[in-house]
Amino acid sequence: MLIIKTPIDNLKERKYIIHIIFNELLDIKYCHKTCDSNAEIILENNHKLIIEDHFFSKYKNDLDYLKLDSLPANIEYTSNDYIIGKDIPIIFGNSSFNSTDSSSITCGIDVFASIFFMISRWEEFVNPSRDVHDRFSATESISYKNGFLNRPIVDEYVEMLMNMLLFLGFKKDKRLKKKQLVLTHDIDRLYTWNNWQQVTRVAIGDL
Repeated sequence: MLIIKTPIDNLKERKYIIHIIFNELLDIKYCHKTCDSNAEIILENNHKLIIEDHFFSKYKNDLDYLKLDSLPANIEYTSNDYIIGKDIPIIFGNSSFNSTDSSSITCGIDVFASIFFMISRWEEFVNPSRDVHDRFSATESISYKNGFLNRPIVDEYVEMLMNMLLFLGFKKDKRLKKKQLVLTHDIDRLYTWNNWQQVTRVAIGDL
């Protein structure tokens, strides 16, 4: 069983995103504990993955991060040996990866905070921009403005995380749970006209 340690601040958010990653997406059993600084994932062979804490550590009180200037500013892309594509956006953190041998990795990308940002959508809460239907537009999102709106970024982060664990000697099939496309439809007005007389009247009026 993995041991996952996180700082004690913003504990509800940290526990939530760990549950999403390891329980719902990876189906890996773990034990959660708290620590003083960066998050740590300790394997059964005592090898360790350290996830640098670049976001939540700045906000010691609950929900202090829910403000507009907490949104990521300049998002850069990086490549490393653990991602599935050519590059990956750094929502929070930096591009550093330190590994002296196969017993430890220190990841500069704040994977937990970055995935929490994408899943919780707290961006839409702090950004007041809305369309005529009081909806948050995708074009106002950080992902759209930085060119990764149509990428499954959460899956990419989880895949990178899993690849690091495999490198450290974790024994598990790295395949994620099967994905399923679920289409939804936003209908603002179900019926515009009640009968053909109204359709005719409006059409003649438009002409």
